[in-house]
Amino acid sequence: GKALGDWTKRDPAAAALVRIGGDKALQYLLEALQKDKKDDRLAAAKALAELGDVRALEALEAAIDDVDDEVARVAKIAARELKNR
Repeated sequence: GKALGDWTKRDPAAAALVRIGGDKALQYLLEALQKDKKDDRLAAAKALAELGDVRALEALEAAIDDVDDEVARVAKIAARELKNR
């Protein structure tokens, strides 16, 4: 969505997973949401919002408590976007 900006240029791998879709893409992105590296978690949250699979909602809501404020903010936006679908 517009609130997340154009993240696809910064993370083409996550963007490709969104285009591919399906269970494997969802699983990979859910795992990436748990990585140590902030950029991985951030890209995963944005990609999960774009993927639009409501099965990601629980993980995104948990990520709202991320130690990094930006990841937490994006997870909150992503969870809201999924709820509004």
